[in-house]
Amino acid sequence: MVINEIFRSIDGEVNSFHQGRMTTFVRIQGCNLHEHPCNWCDTKHALEIGKIHDYKHNFYAGLYTVKSALETITRFCGDSRNVTITGGEPFMDTHRNEVCDLIIELAFHKFYVNVETNGKCNIPKSIVPYIYSNQVCVVSDFKMPSSGNYNPVDVYNFFDCNFVKFVICTMKDLEVALDKAKAVIDVNRYGYHRKPKIVFSPVILNNKPDERILDSIITAMAHTDYILNVQIHKLIGLT
Repeated sequence: MVINEIFRSIDGEVNSFHQGRMTTFVRIQGCNLHEHPCNWCDTKHALEIGKIHDYKHNFYAGLYTVKSALETITRFCGDSRNVTITGGEPFMDTHRNEVCDLIIELAFHKFYVNVETNGKCNIPKSIVPYIYSNQVCVVSDFKMPSSGNYNPVDVYNFFDCNFVKFVICTMKDLEVALDKAKAVIDVNRYGYHRKPKIVFSPVILNNKPDERILDSIITAMAHTDYILNVQIHKLIGLT
């Protein structure tokens, strides 16, 4: 698999292992939306499939096996056993199996693995037991209209994930998010699937969310069990 970068920073997004903790980021190169990137994508350098970007800011970019990736992560981890796998898109077909093998290997070595996915791919069955054992957390986006990649049928992609995150920029986004959040809850109501938590996340521009959108989100959440996610890393000026 091609890894765009490996680095240490705080995890600024909602996840089961606590927002604000130090984590080792593993950014997978390549996204299934590379031909039509989301409007809010802040890692466009990681979209192109299979290309190794050897930039000065892309630490440890290169072609990795599961074994070599594990060795590099182990050197980075310090006292924190948290790993965040992001992209690009970790679950796209070109590297899906290798990424899943890495997740399973990390879990075997007592790491806690958070995976950020764009919600356009089903959760791989091979990692589901590790989700249920609480060693792996999957945070899936539900793309809103302002992203440019909205599709209402994505509601069926969220079985077995821990969180479904709606990134909200406009009042139209909020309206759609409220409707689709109910749909996600409804399709997960029966069966043995993990019931995901619903997350509303305002878009951060110029290191702060739009106050009107933020206030509207909080008001809309008043009688729900939803979670507000504000990206800590952007609030404090980290990329």
